[in-house]
Amino acid sequence: ASYLMVAGSLIIRALGQSAAPRLSQYQVRGDVKQFRSLLSKLLLIGAALGSGVIIFSMIFGRYVLAILYKPDYAQYAYVLVWLMVVGAISYLASFLGYAMTALHYFKVQLPLFMLVVAATAIGSALLIPVYGVVGAAYAMIVGASVNLVGGAGIVVFALKSLAGEKSYATD
Repeated sequence: ASYLMVAGSLIIRALGQSAAPRLSQYQVRGDVKQFRSLLSKLLLIGAALGSGVIIFSMIFGRYVLAILYKPDYAQYAYVLVWLMVVGAISYLASFLGYAMTALHYFKVQLPLFMLVVAATAIGSALLIPVYGVVGAAYAMIVGASVNLVGGAGIVVFALKSLAGEKSYATD
């Protein structure tokens, strides 16, 4: 069922890769306003797509699983919904990843991803034994949320630093 969230990821990657050069240009010019504007648009698209896949899976999840796999899988439609929540959070985190790269914040990404893996592993260890297969989805939500919050913090810090550099450069 997690393969269904990959379809949305393809759209997110295409948008992120097409926006990355402009984000980089805005960073080089120190144009925080344009950077924030483009990133805000990307995040809105990610939120809309994420909301759409969640709603779609809530309404049609049973049918999709029955058609793509077997009717036996339809009973796991609730897991599909939780996996689409993971997808929605991941879409936003992905755009923040493109922003971090455009802002040249490379070194901090490895520790962030290590934290994401640790959070997912701990979540898995705690949640799968209690909740089974849906616990795995919950653990993935924990990891994706850590990625989103960490990425947002890094981007906010980087943009404040960039805005500070720009104001010092013009003084």
